[in-house]
Amino acid sequence: MYEILILGGISGSIYFYFRNKLLNEKKISEQETITLRAMRDEKIREIEELKKKLPKQLTDEDKEAMKIWGVKYEKFICNFYKEKGYIVEHIGVKNDELTDEKIDIIAKKDNKILLIECKYWTNKTIEYKDINEIFGKYNFFINENHLSKENIDFKIVFPKINNLTKTAKTLLLENKNISKYEIIPFIKNEFKLILGIIESENKCYICQKNTPVIALKFYNSYDFIEIEDKIVYYLFEKLPEDMLNLIRKKYPKYNYKVRKSDNFYYVANNCMHCEAIQDDKHLYDKKDGVFYNVDDLEPKYYIAYNENTEMLEYISEFYN
Repeated sequence: MYEILILGGISGSIYFYFRNKLLNEKKISEQETITLRAMRDEKIREIEELKKKLPKQLTDEDKEAMKIWGVKYEKFICNFYKEKGYIVEHIGVKNDELTDEKIDIIAKKDNKILLIECKYWTNKTIEYKDINEIFGKYNFFINENHLSKENIDFKIVFPKINNLTKTAKTLLLENKNISKYEIIPFIKNEFKLILGIIESENKCYICQKNTPVIALKFYNSYDFIEIEDKIVYYLFEKLPEDMLNLIRKKYPKYNYKVRKSDNFYYVANNCMHCEAIQDDKHLYDKKDGVFYNVDDLEPKYYIAYNENTEMLEYISEFYN
């Protein structure tokens, strides 16, 4: 009897041992399957992201659209500078070629000559070689026309720069002595572009918490603000009331404040946590200031004058 019980116990133990072993192996197998599936899905996502970064293969239809919209953008930029008092010559692109070989626009004002290259490539990545070709066109134009670089400014204009590769942007920044670049969005005809709002984040000097700060880049004069060819960024003693009210809808802490060091009263960024002033002199003039290289930053929002309503408004639609 006892032998039977012992054998039964041993048999039961062996049964449960192998049963549990098989179940554990099954669990491991299932877990491995789940892990492999997750790894596979992650790799697929990585491949898809890499595909997005690869230069887009343009169809003939894409190329034709680029030419059409490229010329339209050049005409828009011509008008943009005409409104600033320049005499403008539009050289443009060749109708039968995608890659233009000449400088797009020559703008003259007083004794100043401004050469402008437009790049309306919204559906194509702008690479290092593209920027290098632009510099080549500039040098060829200068040499061909026996011009002196001392009397000429060169500017590359984009509607946006989020489609520039890292190396392309680096090349632009490394050649600031040759050329400046500017972001001018392609807006609808009934709007006049007034300013862009550049947003960043600053560590508050008082509470040490991060707070949003903005810079204003003016494209055209408005009300009592006369900019001519200057781009005004900061230390505004006064802004038009309708403009400031519109800005404060998105940035309520951007308001008049007195700087304690010299009792200077101006429109300033203020901390969203403790309301301490985030002084423009530090944001722009110090090497560690978030707006020290403000010329290289792209506006997050744009404000334009609607000629139909005769009011300022945020632009939500652009030509793409």
